[in-house]
Amino acid sequence: MAFISDAGGPPEQEQEAASPSPPQSAPRLILSSSPIPEPRASSPNRSVASAVNAAAAGAASGRSWSSDHGGWPGAVFGAFLSWVFRAGAARADDGKKKPASSSDQDARRLTPAASAPFSGHGGAAPAKHRHKVIPVDRFRCVNMGVAAQPHGDEADLREEDMSGWERFQRHLRREREHQQRVGGARPCILPEAVRQELEAVVRGHGGGASPGLLRWVADRVGRWYHGEGFACARVVRYRNPGSGELACEVQEGDITGVEYRFVDELGNAVDGHTRIPVIERELPQQLRPGHIYNIGAAEQAVKHLKSLGLFFSAELIPRPDKTKEGGVVVEFQLRELEPRSAGVNTNWSIVPGDQGRPTLASIKPGGTLSFGHRNISGLNRSLAGSVTARNLLNPKKFTQQSKFTYGLVLEEITARDENNNIRTHGSRVLPTGRLSMDGPPTTFSGTGVDRMAFLQANMTRDNTEFVNGATVGDRCIFQVDQGLGIGSKNPFFNRHQLSVTKFIKLNNQEKGAGKPPPAVLALHGRYAGCAGDLPSYDAFALGGPYSVRGYEMGELGAARNLLEVATELRVPVSVMDKQAQVYAFAEHGTDLGSSKDVEGNPTEFFQRAGRGSSYGLGIKFGMIRAEFTMDHNVGTGSFSLRFGERF
Repeated sequence: MAFISDAGGPPEQEQEAASPSPPQSAPRLILSSSPIPEPRASSPNRSVASAVNAAAAGAASGRSWSSDHGGWPGAVFGAFLSWVFRAGAARADDGKKKPASSSDQDARRLTPAASAPFSGHGGAAPAKHRHKVIPVDRFRCVNMGVAAQPHGDEADLREEDMSGWERFQRHLRREREHQQRVGGARPCILPEAVRQELEAVVRGHGGGASPGLLRWVADRVGRWYHGEGFACARVVRYRNPGSGELACEVQEGDITGVEYRFVDELGNAVDGHTRIPVIERELPQQLRPGHIYNIGAAEQAVKHLKSLGLFFSAELIPRPDKTKEGGVVVEFQLRELEPRSAGVNTNWSIVPGDQGRPTLASIKPGGTLSFGHRNISGLNRSLAGSVTARNLLNPKKFTQQSKFTYGLVLEEITARDENNNIRTHGSRVLPTGRLSMDGPPTTFSGTGVDRMAFLQANMTRDNTEFVNGATVGDRCIFQVDQGLGIGSKNPFFNRHQLSVTKFIKLNNQEKGAGKPPPAVLALHGRYAGCAGDLPSYDAFALGGPYSVRGYEMGELGAARNLLEVATELRVPVSVMDKQAQVYAFAEHGTDLGSSKDVEGNPTEFFQRAGRGSSYGLGIKFGMIRAEFTMDHNVGTGSFSLRFGERF
């Protein structure tokens, strides 16, 4: 049978010939015949058996019997006596033993019996059996790939609980599975130059596949993989050294899955806001399932994710796949930044006075008012704005229509129903006709009455003008409300809105009495966001007089974030010798999925859509508008009269 003796030293010190060697000979992969067992005989026969064994050992080792016992007949006679006495001693001993189980006999019968001839050298019998060294002159690298882990009863069955036959059957089954796994795997990525280098060392070793050589090969292969960034690759076993070919089997670290785990500042798992496709499109191709895990690709992925500006931290942790042997699961641990932000930065100018002491240059602070909302709907869409002034008490210059206001607001809110009764929660009519009173809370305090104080700032930049009755120009409105934690249950919140409207003149029209107005294309966009302890009644309503139109557009729900866009084309016409405008419009509004962030989720409770579109036609006489609007949500139209401008 084949075995490997203990190793010592590098492979260069182990190259020795197959001739007789001193006791300190280097270890090699060897084939050996089984040693002659000591006859298990009773005490009176042990001396005879020992003598016969000594004679048989001398015959097997090639000792010359011709000089002592008459040549080869003496050798034959000694072997015959050895066989007779050994057989008799064995039969005598078997009578005292228990019969072996059938499974043990089967396992013993299936065990291959290897034998190798031995020849004498110089007529001297060696103290130990001589071994035949199998030279190894070829080398190849085999990719093990991945395989399903054992499961069920086989995984739970312990080695000591199995019979010899069961252990042998499991060994055969695993060997077949291993061969199929190797046969279906792709080639190793080890370069041909490195393979040839290893093959030259193996061939030049000349002493067989010794443990020292195997350790050196494993170290050389591992150093190449790790040097190229394949940190999960490892040598797992060797095969067929007795055939003259050393096959090095490697698990290269194939990626079997990519997982994403969102955590908070304490490392606890939380629900993520960012959508997975936004993350996946930043990953390099080499970090996807089916490829080999590489440190360089991992570092590139982390760098790309941090560049999105969505995460406070991003870490990549590879771990073994518990379901597939040799597989690697790549896990990203992501900590997201807060989606909404707002702040006020102030600065004061200090200059030395007459006596050299620093004094305030003025009691007029400057500063910057900013807000931002990143990762809208988890799609990495952001909106940000800021206002900077050298003196917040006396801002920068405006046009005649522009203005900036700020102040402290104290308010009391009472929620009442149609019968003027105070209500603490919203209600709706169920299909059974009953009234459900378990809706969203109407106030932040839960009592139906709220009192609070907050700061409010509003800046309007208006560069519009009238050209023969038509509005032309730009208008921007930015408003911020900041809760102070004063009032019912100490509410602390931030709310901001930005509205931008542009009226584009499509034809040049001179100003003058009696002249028609120019054709105008109006573009409008509005964004609103809020964060903190905001009462539900202060959430933004989707729909209304200055929002998207439609038969039920005023009932689309309430949200913490709101985005609306609209376009309107106005064409002048003459009706009954009077100037009028005919216009067509199309609008869309969405709560960006933020209604769930409002306490009680009013959009879901009242079964509203949370988004909607409308389009239609209208005619404008002065300040009166007659409109026909199609509600895209329900597919119905409605006629209405409105007053004033839409934007």
